[in-house]
Amino acid sequence: MTAPLLKTMLFGAESLPDQHANRIWSAREGLARRLSPAVAVFTGLSAIALLATLPLATAILPVLAWSLAGAGLALSRGLAGRSEAPVAEGRNTPGGAVLGGALASGILWGALFAVLLFGTQASHGLLMGVLAAGMFVMGAAMYPASSRAQFAYAIGPMVGIGLATAGSQGGVGPGPFLAAVAVGILVQRLGALASDLMIRRELAAQALEDASDTIGVVLHDIEPGMSDWLWQVCEDGLLTHVSDRFTEAAEVPKDDLEGASFLSLFSVTSVARLKPLLAKGQAFRDLPMEVVAGGRTRWWLVSGRPEATGRFRGVCSDLSASEERGVRVAHITGIDALTGLPNRVSLMKRLEEARASESSYALFCVDIDGFKAINDSLGHALGDEFLKIAADRILDAVDGRGFLARTGADEFAVIVTDLSDEEAGDASELIVDALLAPVFVGGRSILAGGSVGFAIGPRHGDSPDDLMKNAELALSRAKQDGKGCARMFEDGMAAYASRRADLAAELRTALRDEAMEVYFQPLVNPHTGHINSYEALMRWNRPGKGPVSPGEFIDCAEETGVIVPLGEWVIRRAVMEAAQWRDEVGVAVNLSPTQMKDPALLTTIVSALATAGLDPSRLEVEITESVLMQETEQTFRTLHAIKGLGIKIALDDFGTGFSSLSYLRAFPFDKLKIDRSFVLDIETSREAKAVIRAVVTMARDLGMRVTAEGVEDLSQVQILSELGCDDLQGYYYARPAPGSGIPKRVTPHPKEVDRSEPPLLRALASQAG
Repeated sequence: MTAPLLKTMLFGAESLPDQHANRIWSAREGLARRLSPAVAVFTGLSAIALLATLPLATAILPVLAWSLAGAGLALSRGLAGRSEAPVAEGRNTPGGAVLGGALASGILWGALFAVLLFGTQASHGLLMGVLAAGMFVMGAAMYPASSRAQFAYAIGPMVGIGLATAGSQGGVGPGPFLAAVAVGILVQRLGALASDLMIRRELAAQALEDASDTIGVVLHDIEPGMSDWLWQVCEDGLLTHVSDRFTEAAEVPKDDLEGASFLSLFSVTSVARLKPLLAKGQAFRDLPMEVVAGGRTRWWLVSGRPEATGRFRGVCSDLSASEERGVRVAHITGIDALTGLPNRVSLMKRLEEARASESSYALFCVDIDGFKAINDSLGHALGDEFLKIAADRILDAVDGRGFLARTGADEFAVIVTDLSDEEAGDASELIVDALLAPVFVGGRSILAGGSVGFAIGPRHGDSPDDLMKNAELALSRAKQDGKGCARMFEDGMAAYASRRADLAAELRTALRDEAMEVYFQPLVNPHTGHINSYEALMRWNRPGKGPVSPGEFIDCAEETGVIVPLGEWVIRRAVMEAAQWRDEVGVAVNLSPTQMKDPALLTTIVSALATAGLDPSRLEVEITESVLMQETEQTFRTLHAIKGLGIKIALDDFGTGFSSLSYLRAFPFDKLKIDRSFVLDIETSREAKAVIRAVVTMARDLGMRVTAEGVEDLSQVQILSELGCDDLQGYYYARPAPGSGIPKRVTPHPKEVDRSEPPLLRALASQAG
């Protein structure tokens, strides 16, 4: 057995880091204090065993002295452990005084042991072994999770049992001594494992505290500029990281809020709604909660989701005065206080009346496209005015014949009787056209638009609930088809929705069971073959049904909200994987529009970086223009906060949106990724080549890098390299692969190299040779 292996076996594999020595030694001392009464009891029991076995006249005084000294030492360690840990700064072992004390204690017990048993009868051999083993166990308890102190302590008893064995009458033989050695080695090994475990546990706890502190700093810096505020509770439901914005909303001193029960802020009725969700670890969104703040009743909208640690985190917003009144008035009168329209409860009653009339009727569900962006950019007051104008336009579009209700924040529904299918289709188009016209609010012209889904009763649903569900399915299809359009319910929509629901359920299960995988595709310098970074891509092999297209399950995740926990999982996996790569290689993750709206996004990124120990400069986030098309102040505030951490930001699929250049003025991106549609035609289209040349030139002037996606053959590589692209990405270099299978480098492309096969295959072939 080699010396390093023997050292690891006896003393453990983990060394004690200098910067955390005091914390770990304090934990050891705390464990010693808790075990000291048991050590004292063991000493007393050992004394009883000795007195019952050895001649009383010769053994009573040494045994009493030994037992009193042992018990006293154990209890004194319990008291001494309350003082500051005696650790020498900058050393990987306990202080010399502690090691010396352990050695002296072991020699004392070994000497007493030898005095008591030297020259005894062979029949006492078993007693020797048992007591010696007990000595080692007691040492482990006196110096818990400190393998070197245990070893120093064990030297004395080991010598004592050896002397006692050698001097026994009648020849005990080496049995007791060998048994004691075996037990000693076993106890020492267990102590080494305990030492490793304690060091790892304390370092993990320290890392968690550091990450929590980092999150607190981020919240303190970012939240003051937000209209909403974040909340976070520990496993016991007590508030942590209470911000000034939270304190202001609750009208309670910060010292009183920190550590208080989150539920204590709400009325009994509201607690009855929220408490079961927290107990089950179930995410929730926009839950209206009654709050007594500053001696008056307020209403908050509360959203939250559980963390893997058992904590909960979320966001709160304070309802405006009109919305506050609306919560109460809606329950009493069935009227929406903001617009004066009927609410959803009244709509369902009217649908029941229409069903009872036995006549044909159409139900139109209308969703205002991009209303949240309007509300965030203009403020609630102007947003409310916009909704009132939109409601008037919807009613005008059906000639004032319909029953119009407000069913959600930006959703309306209209019931119109005696319409044929063709007339209902015309009416839905008129609603879309009416909402596409500019709306003038607060001296500004706003272009919004709306999507419409409709169903014909009773053909598409005999009950109000069924008809409403089918009209909403048609609305969902209209929004999937690009928004700003109308769709009538079709039978296939229900089947499609059922399949999507099944897919969403399996998606949640796959996320819970971590049955998905993160693949990586390299971004390669075309001149040197150097891999600058990898893009993280999701892959899912659906059990029994094979691989699922990323476009399909990501769209489903967006629709169902699963994209937020799924995105968090990808971020953490990708960052953890990248932390294993060489220092200069980065990783890129994609952020969807829904993730960008998640108030916990920033804390998720900070926590992932802190846990993995990855330098923020090695992380890059990619967003598409669809994120920026929902342009809000909060979106850009979040992007600036991410960039402020040192993280790079890339604009993906550049050139496929409507306002690419305006986005470049609005935010300083680090990289532009040219969409694959331009790369596909680069060999045959002068226009595509000219566009890429212009993008590269512009990016150079703005200090941005350029990556071309979808590179599949050598000709494309040569052209893009000549045009000045910094990185290339595509199947020509490598397909996406798990972290364990990604290439570390690919072959560059000098003209004399054989280019009949991709460089990755050449690299692998050369390695095999």
